[in-house]
Amino acid sequence: MGAGAGQGAGQWRSAGDAAARAAGVFDRDHVSLRQPPPAGTLQLLSGARVPIRFVSPAPRIDPKNQGVGFLYIASAESGVLPGMQALAFLPDGTTAPMATVPAAAVVWWQGRAWVYVRTSPETFTRREIPTTRPAPDGGGGYLVSNLPAAAQLVTRGAQALLSEEFRAQIEVGD
Repeated sequence: MGAGAGQGAGQWRSAGDAAARAAGVFDRDHVSLRQPPPAGTLQLLSGARVPIRFVSPAPRIDPKNQGVGFLYIASAESGVLPGMQALAFLPDGTTAPMATVPAAAVVWWQGRAWVYVRTSPETFTRREIPTTRPAPDGGGGYLVSNLPAAAQLVTRGAQALLSEEFRAQIEVGD
C-alpha cells in the first residue's frame, strides 16, 4: 500500500450505541497490516469521507472475500447505515511518491484507464494508470505511482486524442 493508505470494502453493522455505528473493514486487496491502525477514513459512494476509529479485530472472517477484518466505529451523524458499501483508507505507516490524476484526464479503452502525458510541446503519449487508489478529494480521480508529480496531463479533450489516435491507425491500415 503506497501513499500511506489502503482500501477495503466494508459492510456496516450497528454498534448498538445510538451515538455510533461499527464498520466491518475487510481486506479486499489482500494486504497484510501488521497492526490495525487506530484510525482511518471511509469514502462513501457519494464521495463523502467519514473518520473511523479502531474497535477490535473482527470476530469472524468475511465469507465474501475470506479476508482478515477489523471493526471500526463512525459517528452516527455520518449518515452511514448498516449494509452500506464503502472504501476504507487505513494508513500502514509507509509512504510512496504519488501523483494525483484528475478524473477529467482519464480515458477508458479495452477496460483499462489511460491518460495522455505531454512528452514535448506538440506530442502527447498515452500511458496506462492503475485505478486501485481513489484520490482523497472524492472527485473521481486516482493516486498513481507510475507518473511523476510534475507530469502534464491532458484534462480537456483526452477522449478526442484517443479517437484521433485510433482514427490515424485505421487510415494507415486502409
